[in-house]
Parts: sequence; structure tokens; C-alpha cells
Amino acid sequence: MSRKTRSQRQRSAGRTPQPPRARAPKPREDPMAVYRSLASPSLRVRWILVLGLALFTAAQVTASVAPKATDPPAALALLGVICISLFLGSGFIRHYRALFRIRRDSPEAWQPTMRFAFASLAVPLGFGAPPADAAERRVRRVTMLMLLAFALSAIVGSQRR
Repeated sequence: MSRKTRSQRQRSAGRTPQPPRARAPKPREDPMAVYRSLASPSLRVRWILVLGLALFTAAQVTASVAPKATDPPAALALLGVICISLFLGSGFIRHYRALFRIRRDSPEAWQPTMRFAFASLAVPLGFGAPPADAAERRVRRVTMLMLLAFALSAIVGSQRR
């Protein structure tokens, strides 16, 4: 038996049933913008890469200047490799997390293509979009300088051996 009063039953009977409301579709966001926001490394992680490159470059310079093998270059190189591996490992995780979220939220956003692969190539390294502020520009410049120093020290070190 219903607990509604007679007037409540009459009012509810007079109403026409409303169809269930469909969810409003989410506004379509640019998939690359979403990917960049999820996969870009933080400034702290970028500075870890710079530190790793500096340590590994210092180890190469020390090893090429020293007359015989010493322990300090090996320790510096190990610390540098740990920092670089931390940067690359976190980038790998951010990349796949971003892909998972985008595919989960909107599977039709894009299909995996070579265009996306090339567009997303530099994002986990921190170079996928224009720099947002002065701090980001600074860390990009320092990273590029450290990559250049790393490459030059590797060339010099390989010629001395």
C-alpha cells in the first residue's frame, strides 16, 4: 500500500514521465594538449637530468685528464647514470599513464599514427611545447648546454682511448 496521500497520487499521475536525461558530451580537447599536460616532466625532474648529465660529463673529463684509471670518475659516472635513468624511467611511466588516460576518457580522440608518434617524441623529454615561463626556458638552455658538453666529452674521451 502506498504511503502517499490522495492529492499526491493525483498530482504524480497527472505528470507525464520524463525521459532519462542523456549526459552532456564532454567538450573535445586537443589530444596533444592533454598528452602534453600529462606527459611533460616537472622542473624538478628536468634538473635531475641536468645533474646526471653534469656528473657523467665530469666523470668523462676526469677520466680523460687523469693518467690512469681512478675511482672518482667511476663514482661520478654511476651517480650520473642513476640520475639519467631516474629521468628516463619517470618519463616512460608518464608517457604510458598519459596514453592510458586519454584512451580511457575518449577512445575516439585519435588513433595511434606516425603523426602522433613524431609529435609526442620530445614531450617526455620536456621539449614538446613552447616554454611557459622563464624558469622553463632556463632549464631548457642548461639542458641543451649539458647535452652538448656531454657529447663533446664523449668524443674527446673516445679519441684518447
